[in-house]
Amino acid sequence: KDYSGSPKLTLRYKKGWGEDYDPFDLVSAQLEAKMSIGAGSQLSMRLAAGTFLGEDRPRYFADFAHFPGSQMIGSPVNPVGAFRMLDYYLYSTDEEYAYALFNYQFRHFALTQFNHFKRSGIRENIIFNTLFSPQSNQYAEIGYGINYIFRVFRVEFVTSCQDFA
Repeated sequence: KDYSGSPKLTLRYKKGWGEDYDPFDLVSAQLEAKMSIGAGSQLSMRLAAGTFLGEDRPRYFADFAHFPGSQMIGSPVNPVGAFRMLDYYLYSTDEEYAYALFNYQFRHFALTQFNHFKRSGIRENIIFNTLFSPQSNQYAEIGYGINYIFRVFRVEFVTSCQDFA
């Protein structure tokens, strides 16, 4: 059987200990799924959350929970593989967190209402990504993208905000 279209659930446990600091425990879960909706439309999403158990927290920054940030000009191959504008380590945390990455690919939306774009195979995307952690102040990204320009390229226009303001 082909399970490539099945949702993927990842559970992680990270234990840290050493002679010069208190041990810590991080548990996290991530769900990645892709669903076809109608003729040619597709919703892709990645939901993740985690927390440090007990009172002990990691002392060193390398042990914090980090998020899939990106500040590259190119967009990720996987549309829910990373945030588009999030600094790599700005909101890393030693507390609880949750984030969601959504990409909705339309077969018919704005430009694809015109026959020229429809026949060329272009798809349009709406992007919504959000991060909730004590440090992030409800960071969010909202964007619009055009896929399959000349059958290979994607162009995205994304903005970010905090506290949804």
